[in-house]
Amino acid sequence: AQKQKIPGLGHIEFKGIDPRARILGKICHQMVEEGKGDTFMHIAKEMHKQIDTIPYFDKIKPNVDFYSGVLWKNLGIPDQLMIIMFYCSRIAGYIANICLATEKSTIVFPNQAYVGKTNLLFNDVEPSSSGVIPLFPALKHSAVSCQPSA
Repeated sequence: AQKQKIPGLGHIEFKGIDPRARILGKICHQMVEEGKGDTFMHIAKEMHKQIDTIPYFDKIKPNVDFYSGVLWKNLGIPDQLMIIMFYCSRIAGYIANICLATEKSTIVFPNQAYVGKTNLLFNDVEPSSSGVIPLFPALKHSAVSCQPSA
């Protein structure tokens, strides 16, 4: 079998379940009980149950990403923004690593470089007549302007 990473499972620091995953799992479960969403929570719970029965996963348990996607889905965040949300949650850590590397004059991840497309615009959603798109239906007061800035 190939040893590949499985998104949402395992963490370099936590050998058991990531404590942050435990917290997000409780929040997702509470949201379902309050009728605020069940999007994929039933699947995540069953996967977690199955993982606990397979010996291979004795030391590879859910990490914070295991439940974060379910949480964002329950909050009404569109699928098109999920990858952005995963990266936004990591920005503070990236900045801290850069500061540490600068302080110590070391190179952080010297073999990593972005090779994807650049200067792309997010326009997968039709703007309303006001030019404002509500991004989070669950939080109707949140919106972003799709009009070019002057």
